[in-house]
Amino acid sequence: MLATAFYRARYSRSSTSSGSSSALLACEGIASGIEPVIAQVRDHDAALYTRIIQLVIQTASDPSILGTSSHLLYIGQAQGVPPFRSQVEACR
Repeated sequence: MLATAFYRARYSRSSTSSGSSSALLACEGIASGIEPVIAQVRDHDAALYTRIIQLVIQTASDPSILGTSSHLLYIGQAQGVPPFRSQVEACR
């Protein structure tokens, strides 16, 4: 449920030495363990549900929140690995 909200999220990014960006995000974050309650809120109060999702997204990169989440999402690129687009173009 909450993972789909991160598709539209604006991630806070940090630059690496190569100039690329990366992010470490909490997938459930502050909503970890209360997803069923949030689902009930979604069904009864759309405005409150939207605010909850916004708060989860805003706090997703907070280091103090990362430990509370059941899952983490790392967005980045391994050193020496070309971007995916380059790999696809090489196959053509």
